[in-house]
Amino acid sequence: MNKELTNFEKQNIINEKTKQILSLLGVKKSFRLLNQLASAIKLYKFVFQKSNPNFAKYTPDIKSEDRNNIYIHNLYIGITNNPGSATTNTILFKHLLMHSIAESDIVLLKSKKSGMSHLANIVKLGKEYYYFDPTLERSIFDDDAWEENKGTLCCAALGKNDDYFKLYEPIGILPDNMNLPLEALPEKIAEESMSKNLVNEISALIPNYASSTYKTQTDYDGDR
Repeated sequence: MNKELTNFEKQNIINEKTKQILSLLGVKKSFRLLNQLASAIKLYKFVFQKSNPNFAKYTPDIKSEDRNNIYIHNLYIGITNNPGSATTNTILFKHLLMHSIAESDIVLLKSKKSGMSHLANIVKLGKEYYYFDPTLERSIFDDDAWEENKGTLCCAALGKNDDYFKLYEPIGILPDNMNLPLEALPEKIAEESMSKNLVNEISALIPNYASSTYKTQTDYDGDR
């Protein structure tokens, strides 16, 4: 592993990779809800399908009392080597959304079964917010049932009444300044999920980014 980069060096790489990814995926801002949903799903699939779980075995930690330094480090790791952790998944997904088509935040949740903490995203599509969970989606994607279900997305564009919330209880939003306390959830969270048929019809039109036939100029290359 190369020497630790400065925040300035990491930010330059983050900026470069962000432009490459958004250009490659053709993600553009739109005021139409359907276009926003399609772009969100495109970025969502890219995040959970392009993860590099092998990198997770030796993901370098950073020791800092400033949580903002840790956030930048995790974004850097996510955008260069995405190890597929809940932290890197949600930070990367939020970053790509915020720099292209939609407002997004990271939500802290608690498992109703184990009591353990979990992270997901909340994304503003149209006038309402919807939940996306790229980490749980990744675990489903890794399961053999993915191909049998023809790539059905299970954790995208969820409303407050979705069965997902039988598993998790939302606690609050991680603030932009990571050194501050959690913030309240947005008021305009959709009651109902987006149509599953619509979500998966759109998803079917988007490439499988994990496929060996899908090659990109932004394939993760680790520290530079």
